[in-house]
Amino acid sequence: MESFDFKGLYQYLSEELPPYAVPIFLRISEQTETTTTFKYKKSHLKEEGYDCERIDGPVYALIQQEYQLVDKSLRDDINTGNYRM
Repeated sequence: MESFDFKGLYQYLSEELPPYAVPIFLRISEQTETTTTFKYKKSHLKEEGYDCERIDGPVYALIQQEYQLVDKSLRDDINTGNYRM
């Protein structure tokens, strides 16, 4: 994901969406699980949240108008309230 333009994505989203609709967390995955009726299974995504140690793919958080990769240090800063979401 090093070649992906996260700044451009944020700029596009902030221009096209109202502020409350701009995603705070982005989770990148190869494929998404669906039910037999092709609905997305979201319960396990909610349980895992943005904990980088529990999930396989990268998670990015919107910090100061820029998406940053969530690592253990950033996750702890978010959990302790150093960044307001």
